[in-house]
Amino acid sequence: MVSQVIKMKAFILSFLLTAVLLIGCSQEKQQQESSTTTVEQVDSLVQEPMTREQTDSLVFRLTHHYSLNYNFVVQADSLVLVPRPEELAADTCVVREDALIAVAMIRTDGWPGVEGEDMDSVWLKIVAEDGTMGWIGEQELLASVVPDNYISKVLHWQNSVRLEWKGLILLLGVVGFLVLRLLQRKKRSLRLMAMDSFYPYFLILLMAGLAVVYRTVMTDLPEYWAEYYFHPTLNPLLLPFPLSLTMVLVWMILIVALAIAFDVHRHLSFLEGVAFICETAGLSILTYLLFWLLMNLGVGYVALPLFAVVILYYYFKRVRCTVVCGSCGKKMREKGVCPHCGVLNT
Repeated sequence: MVSQVIKMKAFILSFLLTAVLLIGCSQEKQQQESSTTTVEQVDSLVQEPMTREQTDSLVFRLTHHYSLNYNFVVQADSLVLVPRPEELAADTCVVREDALIAVAMIRTDGWPGVEGEDMDSVWLKIVAEDGTMGWIGEQELLASVVPDNYISKVLHWQNSVRLEWKGLILLLGVVGFLVLRLLQRKKRSLRLMAMDSFYPYFLILLMAGLAVVYRTVMTDLPEYWAEYYFHPTLNPLLLPFPLSLTMVLVWMILIVALAIAFDVHRHLSFLEGVAFICETAGLSILTYLLFWLLMNLGVGYVALPLFAVVILYYYFKRVRCTVVCGSCGKKMREKGVCPHCGVLNT
């Protein structure tokens, strides 16, 4: 059992080191490729100047993160498309929820002949999968659709219900805390003496780091996040460093959560295990929200290393078991009477 724990910890450490090395190599490679691509683009522009339409399309792609033929899925109950005055079609059409649509044309000069300060300056011609087409303002469109890929849909969903699922996890954490304390009153041994796993504390540290990095990307690098929202990937090697670090933390959180589940399965009963997982999840979300608040207050970068020191000190001084009972073989924090079987260990 001890060898399995050592192997698991070695695996996580090797994964972390490998991810850091790969990200560093990827960033260097991306810089070299980007410099080479820039030179080639400059040479091509000198030889063959771009047309006004090509330039506008490239600028729009860089600033709006999508372009022609980009696919969306309607999330609102309906999407109203209107005709332009110079087109033959003169009827307003409606696209229903969950319909697949594509951008067929982009106009950045507004709608000629229509005045009003609330009118969108960017208008998009949309084609639905049933052949329905019409025009709609960009702001109204983006508020009612989501990019047609699973990652963007998950990001859109978690953003729309973030208060609900975070509140639910916090509630489960409170229930798990109360159940564990009730079970402890009926037993002589504490749960942490039966399971001195480092993974729950490591998970809390990862959640704190994720809150700091994710908050930094959302506020200080919004263009990075917008680009990722429209063109997501699960491979951290294909992303800029801030997003790569965010994705590495997400992957590590998933791996550590799986390790916690294995530890719980080996050491705790079903009820204890469920309560322990709920409590750990609640503490993780609470830590995430706390560091999000600290980032808003401007002290997140200072609080993170201090928090890491406190967590590590608490684990190694108060939780980690270094003694094994010679009678029952269960873990003990120090020599003396075993809390599991009552045998004196000297």
